[in-house]
Parts: sequence; C-alpha cells; structure tokens
Amino acid sequence: MHGYKLRDILSNTLGPFRQISWRYIYPLFRQLERDGAIESSKETDAQTSETPTNNRQRKSYRITPIGRARFLALMREPEEYTVDTPDLFLVKLLYFGHIPREEQLAILQRYYGYLQVVHAYFQSGYRRNANKQAFSEHERLAILETISYRMSSVEGELLWVERKITRITTEAVQGPVSPHRPRTDTV
Repeated sequence: MHGYKLRDILSNTLGPFRQISWRYIYPLFRQLERDGAIESSKETDAQTSETPTNNRQRKSYRITPIGRARFLALMREPEEYTVDTPDLFLVKLLYFGHIPREEQLAILQRYYGYLQVVHAYFQSGYRRNANKQAFSEHERLAILETISYRMSSVEGELLWVERKITRITTEAVQGPVSPHRPRTDTV
C-alpha cells in the first residue's frame, strides 16, 4: 500500500487526536526498507486501483518475508500495561485478519485483563472516595461522578471484548457466520 493509505487507515482507527505524522511515516518506511522488512516499487496513478489524477509516480510498499516474521512477532508480543495499551490493541485488532484465531483470542484475553485491572482500579477508587472526609461534598460528588463515567466506559469495552471472544470461539466450533444465518451479536 501507499504511505498515505496506511496513514489514513491508522488515523481512522486511532481517532482524531492520535494522528500519525508524515514526518514519522516516511522515515519509518525508509528504515523498514533498510532492514529488509518492506520493499518499495514505483507506480503511476494509472497503475493503481485508485482514480488516476495526474499520472504522477508514487511508491507502493509491500511486506517481505522478514517483515512478515517481524509483524507476527509484534502481534504475538504481550505488551506491558501502559497508557498506550488501548491504542496498541486497536492497531492489533485492525490486523486480526492476518493472524490465526488462537492468536486473536490471546490478544483479546490480554486486553480483557488490562480492562479488568483498570475497572478494579476505578471500583476501588469509588469505594475509597465514597466517604472520604478530606474532600468537600461538592468535590467528593464530582470525583465519584467522574469515576462512575470512567467505569461505564471500561464496562462497555469489557462487554465488547467478551462478545468478540465468544464470536471467535463459536466460529472456531461452528464455522463463520453465513449470510443465511443471522448473527446474534453486535460485534
């Protein structure tokens, strides 16, 4: 794919405040090319599946066997829980179609574990602050409202991940959902 297409995919996935900079993408592509993880070829607009504009040349990038091995290693790598865990999960989720079900389930289960840690933290914080005398009534209620909001967000993600795990597990046993059999989940 072209650099702009990858940037567009990632930007649509990560949201409006986590945009990938052009200053980051092309140096990364050059480094990946030097490492043998990708290779580039030049093509004109007319050679791509996109609408030709001015027949200018663009670089198209393709993953190599070295790159595929690196990609699979990164997908399998259990990351530490950090502030970046949700974004890393989104990127991995985006490329689920390139890994086996067992590895998809492992990624989902790791993220589920992360969400459980976050949820437990907020539950504990709610209990800790429910009767805390160090805060005024107004401050305490604002803190509890904020924690409640955060817990509901995490609970929504937990539910989504549970449904995805169930769907993948069910498809492993029953096969993929066919167009003739209605789906029973919202994932």
